[in-house]
Amino acid sequence: MFAYPEGMLIISRQHRNELMEDAQRWSLLQEAKRGRRARRAARSPDTDSRPVSHGAGTLAACGPRAAEPAR
Repeated sequence: MFAYPEGMLIISRQHRNELMEDAQRWSLLQEAKRGRRARRAARSPDTDSRPVSHGAGTLAACGPRAAEPAR
């Protein structure tokens, strides 16, 4: 199929190098994710990693209104 074995050797080395680079990139991404999760867990006082909601998202009621002058 190929005219010379050196060409196959070059192609196989390039392919192996590409696979190794992809594996290293994947490993670095996984390590970064673990680090972010660990920092988030250390920051958060509770064990849940989701953001904490303090209420229903509505505005707080204002204090009692002063009596307005009669018109």
